[in-house]
Amino acid sequence: MRLLISVFILLFFFSCKNEVSKNVEISTDSSKVFQANRNALAINIDAPLNQLAAAVAGIDSITYTLSQFNQLKNEQWYTYANKMNASWLRYDSLHTLPMTLWRNKELVYDSTHFLFYPFAGADILNAYTLFPDADKYILIGLEPIGSLPDTSVFSNASKFNAYTSAVNASLYAILNFSFFRTISMASDFHQKELNGTVHLLVLFLKRMNLQLVSFNYVAIDANGNEKSFLDYTSLQLDSALNKGCVIKFTDGKEIKQVYYFSVDLSDDKLNRNQGLFTYLAKEGSFNTYLKSASYLMHKTYFSKIRNFILANTSQIVQDDSGIPYRFIDSTKWDVQLYGTYSGPIPMFGGSYQPDFVAAYKAKASLVKPLPFGIGYKYKLGESNLQVIRTKQ
Repeated sequence: MRLLISVFILLFFFSCKNEVSKNVEISTDSSKVFQANRNALAINIDAPLNQLAAAVAGIDSITYTLSQFNQLKNEQWYTYANKMNASWLRYDSLHTLPMTLWRNKELVYDSTHFLFYPFAGADILNAYTLFPDADKYILIGLEPIGSLPDTSVFSNASKFNAYTSAVNASLYAILNFSFFRTISMASDFHQKELNGTVHLLVLFLKRMNLQLVSFNYVAIDANGNEKSFLDYTSLQLDSALNKGCVIKFTDGKEIKQVYYFSVDLSDDKLNRNQGLFTYLAKEGSFNTYLKSASYLMHKTYFSKIRNFILANTSQIVQDDSGIPYRFIDSTKWDVQLYGTYSGPIPMFGGSYQPDFVAAYKAKASLVKPLPFGIGYKYKLGESNLQVIRTKQ
């Protein structure tokens, strides 16, 4: 029965994914997908970028033109691809499907099409699953941005092994526990083969069956203006405090953008970085997502980002590691609780919220179930979420 359910999920969500076999070519021609998107959107899909992302994601295609990839299209690559497919099948069944069903029932989408996701790292995966109607996603983390992998990775067996080992290590926590481990990511992303967040961003986008339109490096200056850069070296040499990248992608209906900025959001750094707030404020009201945020906004020295969110967002979807419950003014916000709360994991024991426990008890009859695990208490039946909306 579990096998049938898994097969159904795979077919339902990722019809363009294909079982990888060393001796069997896939039946879906991705060039047809590219052409269909060109016709529908009158834009140029970046075929080489998609091919590179698909190779990183372990997705096979008969339309690859990367000579380096075709040279390595052997048992080593198929082993990696099969392992990736198995991991994604499991992730989809445990997370994507129940999250999608919950989202369709519980989340309200209005005219706000900008999602702000601080302390996100590379997690466009959860952001897009919960907020697919957004057309702009801004993710912020401490992890380095990185550069797209050199295609020589796919023509050298030792480089390929080192690279895919680093990718698998970086993915392990989010695919199994639903969150990135910051300390591990800091180590992973400083390796020669895997030098930053961009590698996982393109991987996640392809695994969600999205087509990539373009990739660019960007920065936000002191006046809140966006600047573009031709390459990673030019970006690194710039004096801007807010450095990142932007990937344009399409779901076949419209063009969307995901930004990632490598920025320290502590009060001390933000005191000297007003340009970030100026830039974000230009977007107007926005949705905010907070998950596995290391309880940083429970600290006094992360008050600026916390206050900015409360002053500018129309809806917050968060677990208990986000904004503490005591800062949610009941005269301004409506709060719907999901799942259960019994306190944080031991690592964050100092962030226990007695008032949050009291809220779950006082609103017991109104608390709704959470049909998936998320956050640091990632097991089904142990997680919590809050949907916080401005009062109408």
